[in-house]
Amino acid sequence: MASSLGAELRWVTVPSAPKYQYIDDIAVVVRGVKVDIRARTGGKGALLGATFTIEVGAPLVAAPVTMRHENWLDRLGKNLFINREFQFGDDAFDRAVYIESDVPDASLQSLLRASAVREAIVKLVGFSENVTVAARAIAVSIPVSKFGHREAIVALMDTLVELGHAIEKERMWLEEPPRRSVAAVVAAFTLGFAAWVTTWAFAAFGNGPATIGWRSYQRGASAGVVCWVGTVALAIALFRGRSTSFRTVIALALIWLGLVPFSGTIADRLNARWDHGPRASLSGSVWIRYGSKGPPHVHVDAPPVGTDIIVPNDAVDRRINVSTTHTAARVIVADGAFGSKWIVGVEPP
Repeated sequence: MASSLGAELRWVTVPSAPKYQYIDDIAVVVRGVKVDIRARTGGKGALLGATFTIEVGAPLVAAPVTMRHENWLDRLGKNLFINREFQFGDDAFDRAVYIESDVPDASLQSLLRASAVREAIVKLVGFSENVTVAARAIAVSIPVSKFGHREAIVALMDTLVELGHAIEKERMWLEEPPRRSVAAVVAAFTLGFAAWVTTWAFAAFGNGPATIGWRSYQRGASAGVVCWVGTVALAIALFRGRSTSFRTVIALALIWLGLVPFSGTIADRLNARWDHGPRASLSGSVWIRYGSKGPPHVHVDAPPVGTDIIVPNDAVDRRINVSTTHTAARVIVADGAFGSKWIVGVEPP
C-alpha cells in the first residue's frame, strides 16, 4: 500500500515472531501537510491495520474525541438510558457518526461547528474504523482489509488534510471534562474482582460436603442471580451518562455473571456448615472408583436418599476398608440449613 503511494518503506521484524514484519513509520506529504502512517499490529505481530495522523498548530480539545459508525450496541445503550451521546443537531451527521468523548458539550459544539468539518468526518467514518481528535493531532484508523483500495486511501488522506485545515480555522472551547468519582469506580472494580476471586477459590479448593439433591444449590444460585442484578444496577448507577457506559456495564455484567454458579456451590457448603438438626443413620455401602484423570473418589450408596454420591475422603471412617467392590457401611445423613440432605460421615456397620 505504502509503496504505491510513493513512500519509502522501513521494515522491522517482530523479535518474538520473526516471520512477521511491519512498517515502523512512514510519512507522505499531501498538499504540503505531513501525514504519518503507522502500522497497527497484534500481540504476535500480525498486521491489523494502519493509522494516518496529522498534526495541527493550535490545541483542539482538552481530552480525546473518537468518532465512528454507530452500531446496534450503541443504540441499545441509548434506548436504555445508559449511554449518553452528544447530538450536534445536524440529523445527517448525528445518524452517521457516533461520538465517544467525556469532554463537555460546549467543546464538541465548537469542534463540529463548521459544516466542512462535519462533512469531512462523515467521509472519513464511511471508510475507516474511527476518527480520533486529540489535543494537537487528528488520526484515522483503517483495517488491513482496506489496504488494497489505493484510490480510496489517497482520498482519505486528502480528506484528512482538508479536515485539519477546516478545524484550525475555528476557535475552540477548551473545557476540561468533568471529574468522575474515582473512588466509586475503583470500589466497583475492586468489589467485583474480590468477590470473583473469593468465590472461585472457595469453590475450587478443598473438599466440600456430599450434598444429596439440588435444593440448596438452586437456592444459592437464585440468591446469586439477585446479587448479580443488584451489582449490575450499581454499575449502571456508577457508570451511566457516558458514551461508552453500556459497553462497560456489559463487560462487568458478564464477569460478575460467573459468580452465579459459585453462589450455588457456596450454598451447598453453608447448607452443611449451618446445620444443627438431628442425624439419621442409613444402611448402605461404599466403594472406590478410579477415573481416567484425577485422584480416586469414594462413592456412597445409601437408599432411599440417593445412589452413587461422591463423598470427601475425610468423611469416611478409617476403620472401613474401602475397595473397588461394595463394602457395607453405616451412612450418617442430616437435613441441611438450606433444605438439602447431606452426608455427615460414613462409619462401620
